[in-house]
Amino acid sequence: MIFASFDTTPAAILFAASSPERTAGLVLCDPYLAFYTDEESRQAWAEVNARVRREWGTPAWDHFGSTWDEHEFLDWFVPWCRSGVAPGALAAESDAFGSVDVRDVLSSIHVPTLVVARASVAAAEPHEDTDQSATLAAERIAGARLIQPKGNEIGPFHWYGQGPAIFGAVGELISEVREEQASFDRVLATVLFTDIVDSTATAATIGDAKWRALIEEHDKIAKGIIGRFRGTYVRGTGDGLLATFDGPARGVRCAQALVEVLKPLGIEIRAGLHTGEIEHGGHDLVGVGVNIGARVGAMAGTSEVWVSSTVKDLVVGSGLTFEDAGEHELKGVPDRWHLYRVVGA
Repeated sequence: MIFASFDTTPAAILFAASSPERTAGLVLCDPYLAFYTDEESRQAWAEVNARVRREWGTPAWDHFGSTWDEHEFLDWFVPWCRSGVAPGALAAESDAFGSVDVRDVLSSIHVPTLVVARASVAAAEPHEDTDQSATLAAERIAGARLIQPKGNEIGPFHWYGQGPAIFGAVGELISEVREEQASFDRVLATVLFTDIVDSTATAATIGDAKWRALIEEHDKIAKGIIGRFRGTYVRGTGDGLLATFDGPARGVRCAQALVEVLKPLGIEIRAGLHTGEIEHGGHDLVGVGVNIGARVGAMAGTSEVWVSSTVKDLVVGSGLTFEDAGEHELKGVPDRWHLYRVVGA
């Protein structure tokens, strides 16, 4: 996120236009777009720079012609000038910035943008007043939002007294950008859930130590089978697992293989699959698609593999065969879902 104001805005504008992949968002506060555009404005700027060399850092500097409490302002502003930059250095920098004009670049910006202007916009040329520059920036940058916060102005820099309003708007922009970026992390995948049938009774019968050893062996075998079908083992669920596949047919065949390969351990599993959008949340997966996969798995019987209608439709031509298991309500999931039992490959 880039925040720029006054004479830093041209660099920010150029960066956002040329490197959108590195710019999450752009905030332009009192932007300058062009410092002078004709000989008259060039001469006026040269006169200002001459005054800078003579008067910067002294009470004589009154370039802004403001109506605030002058004594109070100068007590703050004069030391600030002296400690910030020397008169000659400021004049040289000002001369260099004088040739900048980024108005034609504005239409090339395609990142979330917030433009901040004074509450009352003056009708002035862009090089004469930052308020009009703000309006122009908001008009030419696609999707840009213009705000004009109200509050106490302190000196010429209105945003010193309107910080809370500006920070609030910037916070909203950051939240919007985060939401948008989170949506980019959603991917289409097939989720597989398995569950050991009668796991509680089995654990109680064999004891905690043997149950832990059984689960470790279960996970070891399952990871190998999932890798064989080019899936990703996400996590164990205590008495089952969650895995993902970028192809639904491979996910179904992996589930069938798991049902058979785990039987020699003396356990039987049930499995369910669904294909939908999922999100990575830390070290886990989240999203309605994940919840649906879990609910489909819970509907399956011993040594059965059930799938949602989405999976069935996507694997047409794969050689897999299904048996209609009817419509079901899935806990916590809207609507009724048509489910199918896998009966052959």
